[in-house]
Amino acid sequence: MSAAADTHGHDDHQGAYGGIMRRITTTNHKDIGTLHLVFSLTMLFVGFADIACEFLFSQPGSSLWS
Repeated sequence: MSAAADTHGHDDHQGAYGGIMRRITTTNHKDIGTLHLVFSLTMLFVGFADIACEFLFSQPGSSLWS
């Protein structure tokens, strides 16, 4: 009987980190591309929200609740 843990043939490729830290500290080009995509879509949403607020409050007498 072996004292080593049975991994059922699966290798652990995550290194020291798992989850979000693995993606943040990665050198894998696919993970970096995913991070760029997520960041660009987030900034696109923030930009649209900024433009909507500018347009809403640029009208004289405008209010957020009216």
